[in-house]
Amino acid sequence: MKRCNTYIQIVANGLLLVAIFFFMLGMFAKTPEGEAYTGDFATQDFNSGWNAFVDGENSVIDLPTGIKGAKGKEIVIENTLPSYVDTGMRLFMRTAHQNAYVYIDGELRQSYSSDNLEHVRKYLPSAYVMVDLTIEDAGKPISIHFTLNDQEKINAICIGYGNNAWFAPFLKNIPVVAMACILIVVGILAVIVHIVM
Repeated sequence: MKRCNTYIQIVANGLLLVAIFFFMLGMFAKTPEGEAYTGDFATQDFNSGWNAFVDGENSVIDLPTGIKGAKGKEIVIENTLPSYVDTGMRLFMRTAHQNAYVYIDGELRQSYSSDNLEHVRKYLPSAYVMVDLTIEDAGKPISIHFTLNDQEKINAICIGYGNNAWFAPFLKNIPVVAMACILIVVGILAVIVHIVM
C-alpha cells in the first residue's frame, strides 16, 4: 500500500510540475501569430445582405443557405465588410466540400481548393477557412467564389478576434470533444491494462 501511495505521489508531483511549466510558459511566452492580443471570445455574424451570382442571375441571400441546382457550378457571393472590422480580426467560415476563394477589394486573400492539395480533385474535404483582416479592410467589398462539388449549400460566416473565432464551433461541439477525450483516455487505459496483463 505504501509503495502504491509513493507512485501516486510521484505522478501527482510530476503533473504539478508540468502544470507549473505551462503556466510559466503562458505568462512569459510571446504571443504567437494568429493569437488575439485584444477582444473577447464573442464573434459577430456576417450572414445577411449577400448578393449571390449563379449563371449570371443575381439574388440577395442570407447565410447559411441552400442553393438548388448549383452543383458543379461556380457561385460568387458579394458583400461589404462591416465598419467594426479591426486589425487582429479574422473572417471565419466552414466549407462544405467546396473550392473557396476569398477576395477583399479585388485582392485574393485566402483560398482553399483542390489545386492546393495533392491526390484530391473533386471531393475536397470540408475545412475551416480563416482570413486575416486589418482596420484598412473595414467597409471594403468582399467576394467569395465557391465551386459546389457535392453539397448545394453555403455555410454561415462570422468575424472574430484571432483564434478566438474557434471558440464558437468548439463550444457548439463540446459533447463531441468530450466523447473524443473519453475515448482517448479509455484507449490509453486499455493499452496499460493490456501491457500489465
